[in-house]
Amino acid sequence: MLAFALNASNSIIQVGATANEIVSTSAIGDLLAVSLILVIMILYGFLFDPNNMLTSLFSIYAGYLITLLFHFSFLSSLEGWLSKLILFLIIVVISYITLSASRLFRIVFIKNFFARWFKSGLTGILHGGLLISIILSLLPANILSQFSSNFLKIFISDLAVFLWFTIPLLAVWLIRSKRRARSTY
Repeated sequence: MLAFALNASNSIIQVGATANEIVSTSAIGDLLAVSLILVIMILYGFLFDPNNMLTSLFSIYAGYLITLLFHFSFLSSLEGWLSKLILFLIIVVISYITLSASRLFRIVFIKNFFARWFKSGLTGILHGGLLISIILSLLPANILSQFSSNFLKIFISDLAVFLWFTIPLLAVWLIRSKRRARSTY
């Protein structure tokens, strides 16, 4: 009976340790980022046609470029990372609204429902990954400690940043080039 009680208490301790690992701060940060990607995928599927997807991608690149080149020395009221994050979001929204109104990136709408959802899901994942990569690169080290090392390696290592910046462009180019090839026949 005593051996059973000791085994039961050891198994309860192991369950508690496993639960602690699941609910660690790194897992919470990882879950928040993954949920952001899922929300972006759903938004892309319901709200965005290919025109808006390309406009959104270009707005993200413009926001990040302007954030990198902007001089933050006169903004002493906000922390450096917070002012960078706010500026990035403002530039993305302004450039998206401007480009949407100009219809600069107008392309043909996909009529096939399943193809549209597949392409929306794919571009949603790629845009979400790009956004998470940019946002994580703007955050300070003490906030990045809330994410697991594998998660950070996927989004902010040198190779990961390169891939998150180039793969969405390649995907949009491949989607557009296939559509153009079909429309010429």
